[in-house]
Amino acid sequence: MIDAASLSLIMPIIEKGLKNKNIEIKLVACKAIESISEFTAPLDMQLYFDRLLPCYGSSLFDSIPEVRDVAADTLGLVAKYLGADNSSEVVDWLDNMLQSECSVIERAGASYAYSKIIPYINWDLHRFLGMCQSEEVYVRESYLELLSYLPTHTSFLENFNEICAIMYENISHVNNAVREASVKVMNRSIKHYSKTHLDMIIQPLEDGLFSENWRTRQSSLSLMGLLLETLQKRDRREGTTSLEDDKKHRILATIYLLRSDRTSNISVIAAQTWNKIVDNTQKLMPVMTPILVNKVLDVVEQDQQDTIDVIICSFEGILNNYQEAAARNWLPHIIELKDQFPCGTLLIVGMIVDKISGLHLGRFLDEFTTLLDFLLRLETEELRDRAGKIFIQYYNKTSNEHISSEGAPIILNLFEMLEDSPVSFR
Repeated sequence: MIDAASLSLIMPIIEKGLKNKNIEIKLVACKAIESISEFTAPLDMQLYFDRLLPCYGSSLFDSIPEVRDVAADTLGLVAKYLGADNSSEVVDWLDNMLQSECSVIERAGASYAYSKIIPYINWDLHRFLGMCQSEEVYVRESYLELLSYLPTHTSFLENFNEICAIMYENISHVNNAVREASVKVMNRSIKHYSKTHLDMIIQPLEDGLFSENWRTRQSSLSLMGLLLETLQKRDRREGTTSLEDDKKHRILATIYLLRSDRTSNISVIAAQTWNKIVDNTQKLMPVMTPILVNKVLDVVEQDQQDTIDVIICSFEGILNNYQEAAARNWLPHIIELKDQFPCGTLLIVGMIVDKISGLHLGRFLDEFTTLLDFLLRLETEELRDRAGKIFIQYYNKTSNEHISSEGAPIILNLFEMLEDSPVSFR
């Protein structure tokens, strides 16, 4: 054991080494503290904290990552040798650093060091989560950075739903550093738990894909791409199937829609994700189209306004890009699902008629006759009025001088089909 007298001679040398600009000397000083802590009584060691910790910060907040890592590892071992009851000064010092408006490097070093002492101290995850909701941006960022080192801890998994809720609050934050820190937490959670707790991870990500907040959509999309890529690599390596086809296709349908998102960054990320996950788009689309149609109609039918806005913008992009191909692929499935989703059918058919040229619309006379007949028979007058406007628009676009043969047949067909429905006929 190192007695108090010997410690009084050693510590000034250690303090000088910690403040030295030479990297090697700093590293030696850090490791020396570890050895001294192991062979010194905790109470004797505590006498030097007021002088030692500021000096220690010179190494812990060094611009060179290697020095910071060694300093953090050493501080963790110091806490181990001191014990939880004697480490309060170290904990308070790190907390003060995380809650102060210091440099990014200093707060990053303090976060990493804090993660190293956690196994040896009494700590409260809920206090950390509360700090992740602080009004001060730098405090949020600091404790989010700390959380990113904790996914392997048992309490992290036990409180994962609460953690996810707070992470998604921060994923949509206006501050870029806060968003990046929360994404880092989810990123590491995916790597640790995608195999054992997939359902717990995937649902919040899927919910975020249609968030009205573009920042949440973008972050959720990036994380979902990482998750799908992780699962795909592992499945190929191990010969397993992590996601059922129905669930995978539902997620891919959402990513396909987001390729036409109004926010350019999101559309680019969606396209990149799609290209990484899907080997053959042409082969997959016959399976995907019914799921896409069902997804769009279902969202519209449920009148989820924030989600509808995202869906509508994405669907408009598909119609603008693919015109006749979009109508040809979607109309048969809309007809099949029209009874289940009448309001969704009304909105989507109206969009198709509005966005697609008359020349292309005229090629789907039978399909539109069936759909307009259904829509003009809807129960409420408001819905029938909207259907009537869609009919008028379809007729006008398909009855111009270039395609005059297309407009008249739909009137004749509809008259024949509506004669037995006086309300619709009027």
